Amino acid sequence: MLQALDTMKWLAVVFGLFPLAQQVALPAPAPPPNEVAETAPDVPAQPFDAWLQDVIDEARSRGFSDRVVDETLKGLEPLPRVIARDRSQAELRPGFTRYSSSHLTTAMVRRGRELSHEHRSTLSRIEGDYEVQRRFVLAIWGGIGALAVATGPSLGAAIVSAGGWRWAFFVNLPVSAIVLLG
Repeated sequence: MLQALDTMKWLAVVFGLFPLAQQVALPAPAPPPNEVAETAPDVPAQPFDAWLQDVIDEARSRGFSDRVVDETLKGLEPLPRVIARDRSQAELRPGFTRYSSSHLTTAMVRRGRELSHEHRSTLSRIEGDYEVQRRFVLAIWGGIGALAVATGPSLGAAIVSAGGWRWAFFVNLPVSAIVLLG
């Protein structure tokens, strides 16, 4: 149980400090007339060391222990290949605003808010027990749901093709056992 709490605190550090990482990023420039955004600037808005120190200070101000902060954030260094790949992602070239407006509908937002309201007691319990903000729980929940929608039919077809229709029911047994025993 103690190890699970350490893991959850680490996740809380990562997810809880994500807004800070977004704050130090430069706002995206407006796309040029051909609607293809230019590449990200080579010089960041803030040196990495200063940004990392801000993240560490915020983690400590939010009550994370020195041990957790040291294990997860001390000695962190940017990886040039990750930065280069991040800046060359084809799907981000149109700009986030255009990308999100074409993939995120008003109905999706409304449904998310309805589900958040419907499950508010469970979300409050998760926030209290694991110290993870509701918005991150909802983001993970939505991501897993989207992944299930995207992969479920293919995975189901593969299981049924390989083992017959009865295997579709058998797959649920180990998952159910884990849920019941966990």
